[in-house]
Amino acid sequence: MRVKFLMKVFLVVPSMCLVGLSASARPQDSSQQQTGDAVADAARKAREAKKDAPKPKRIITDDDLKTSGPRSDVAPASAPVNATGATTTAAGQAAGGATKVGEAAKTGEEPKEDPNGEKAWRARFKVAHDKIAKAEKELDILGRELEKAELEYYPDPQKAMTQQNSRGDIKEKQAKIDAKKKELDTPLLCTRSYGCALSASGFVVETKEMEPLLLVEDKTELRTMLRKALERAGYAVDEAPDGAAAIQKVRARRYLLVITDLKMPGASGLDVLRETKQADAAIPVLLLTAYGSVEEAVAAMKEGAFDFLQKPVDLEHLKLLVKRAAQQQDLLRENILLREEYSTRYGFPRIVGEHPSIREVSQQIQKVAATDSTCLLLGESGTGKELFALAIHHLSPRREQPFVALNCAAIPEGLVENELFGHERGAFTGAGARKVGKIDLAHRGTLFLDEIGELPLAIQAKLLRVLEERRFERVGGTQSIDVDVRIVVATNRNLQKLSEEKLFREDLYFRISAVPVTIPPLRERGNDVLLLADHFLEKFSREFGKPGLELSADARDRLLHYGWRGNVRELQNALERAVILADGLSIRADSLQLPASKPDAEKLPAGMLAENFNWEGSLEEVTGRAASHVERVLLENTMRECKWNKTRAAEKLGVSSKTLLAKLRAVGLEE
Repeated sequence: MRVKFLMKVFLVVPSMCLVGLSASARPQDSSQQQTGDAVADAARKAREAKKDAPKPKRIITDDDLKTSGPRSDVAPASAPVNATGATTTAAGQAAGGATKVGEAAKTGEEPKEDPNGEKAWRARFKVAHDKIAKAEKELDILGRELEKAELEYYPDPQKAMTQQNSRGDIKEKQAKIDAKKKELDTPLLCTRSYGCALSASGFVVETKEMEPLLLVEDKTELRTMLRKALERAGYAVDEAPDGAAAIQKVRARRYLLVITDLKMPGASGLDVLRETKQADAAIPVLLLTAYGSVEEAVAAMKEGAFDFLQKPVDLEHLKLLVKRAAQQQDLLRENILLREEYSTRYGFPRIVGEHPSIREVSQQIQKVAATDSTCLLLGESGTGKELFALAIHHLSPRREQPFVALNCAAIPEGLVENELFGHERGAFTGAGARKVGKIDLAHRGTLFLDEIGELPLAIQAKLLRVLEERRFERVGGTQSIDVDVRIVVATNRNLQKLSEEKLFREDLYFRISAVPVTIPPLRERGNDVLLLADHFLEKFSREFGKPGLELSADARDRLLHYGWRGNVRELQNALERAVILADGLSIRADSLQLPASKPDAEKLPAGMLAENFNWEGSLEEVTGRAASHVERVLLENTMRECKWNKTRAAEKLGVSSKTLLAKLRAVGLEE
């Protein structure tokens, strides 16, 4: 009984404990269930709010594009608010991005590349550039194949069986070319200032600046279509909705080309044409009209229009006309530049000098230039005789006609006649065509014959006939040719003495020496040497890109007291050499590298001249005295020419270095 009682107790007590425990756990489970339901409801509401909330748009500003790194997005004004009431900002996005990068670094994964970064844009630009280059290369190959096919195509039915290319093949190649052109016209890469990271620092795309075109059209749709077509062709376009606005734009700036409609309210296309030509006559004007007639086209062309195009506008024809007009503008500008260059080099020469002798020569030149008389220019080599001949031409009534120069000493004797008078076809072996001579080229102009003293006697007779009868015959020709030419001759020889020695025709000498003009040598022009030196220094400094060069005091003194046997030509060469070799801003006397000139009579040692040489004493004394003086002069000149290099001087004098050193010590020239 006791055992049964104990068993009942053991069974009842745990059950009662379990019942107590379940009873105590029921309120706790109910509270947890209520909390879980509240969280689920809040999460569901948050998801619905997030789904219904508008997504923020990506807005990019100029500040984002100025940095060299990837672009960052700027949050809009109406940014979404999170559950805690905090606004999501760009800083939070950046922090989140940094967190993602850190997590990627922890997991060993590489961060994703920003598709809007500079590296991505560089890759896109390279792909587009390579695609364009490949398309242009293919287009060039197709164009050459088309030209070859058109050359090999025979429209003759009898030859159609033997030809390799049919008309269908040609059309097929043309269609491929058109498709390739259309592919090139499609913008492969559109970069604008508000969407391209290539504008970042370190990435510069250079473009050739071109003057814009002015497009004048009152119909907005047509004007927009033409503008887009011209911009795709690579031109910058400025628009004007009517003629009055176009006239204001033309007066304000310069345009490459003006494309204008003919019929417009207010000012017409002809008014725009007249105003454009009045502002700048070189600007081409292309007229468009839907009501074209022959009378209007003739009137427009008389007013100076470049061309006349009817509507509807053929874009390919329009592009071709614009290209031709641009090429015409380039040719006009090149012509202007060439004329300026020609005028600078061969225009009216600048004669530098203030010495009375050079002023007298200038007055004589002005007097003789007004006539057609033959002028004889006398003077040493390098005094500028051709410069004075050019001045005579530009001061004469023939200034607008050609100036032709011929150096008689530079042409072999057998070719002088051919160069001067020309030849007919078949005149000699190898004469396959007629050649016009210098006299014929100088018709109505001026012919300058330099070094006329070197002219052969046989040619002198033919030249005398030209001077007297104004006619000549080409080599191998039988017909006399009339010519109107003014002849200016120059020489550095004594023609009178040559005529007495029968080396120059006396009748020709008297014919050309009607107005002789003697040009003084440079050594007789005093301070003109310094004026010419400054002129050449400025010229070569500008030419070689060395501004600010100046001549030192010792250099000016050296120039002033030098003999100048080569006259102005030698001075010009000396200044050119000094500018090229100059290291600083000052040119010293040694930088001129002028050879030692012979001393004047008063500076020579006593007894040096023949007329007052001291002949007293024995033979050895007289010989020694003369030899010592000559030796000193020779040693000094040689050392200066060799820039005081004893090794080179010894080789030039034919003595050893030891002997030269002893000689220099003996005469007191050792450094």
